[in-house]
Amino acid sequence: MTRSAARKVGAQKAPKAHSKKTRENTAKARDRSHKTASKVAAKMRNNLAAETVRDTYRKIDAPFDLRHSQVQNTLRVLAERNVAQTRELYEGSKNTIQAVLESWQKSFSAAGQARLVL
Repeated sequence: MTRSAARKVGAQKAPKAHSKKTRENTAKARDRSHKTASKVAAKMRNNLAAETVRDTYRKIDAPFDLRHSQVQNTLRVLAERNVAQTRELYEGSKNTIQAVLESWQKSFSAAGQARLVL
């Protein structure tokens, strides 16, 4: 084998630095990193959107938050007072209606007796 033939054999065995496969692998790696970056960006957008919704909910819900014991106690006292007033009104109305019915019953029975007399 001559020197030129040995050089050709050695040249064929040496990997090429800029071969087609290397370019494809680089492109695939770039695509993977791009996909990963886009996934990370999408995840960050989703997290940001979720946090924005939570903050908005907290801002809207804070003035109406009924979990505080002072508000609960106030509402409970108010409800108990309303129930008591409603019962008093019911009893008063019931007694009034009973008195009216008794009065009508006496009037009609007196009218019926007067009719029998005639």
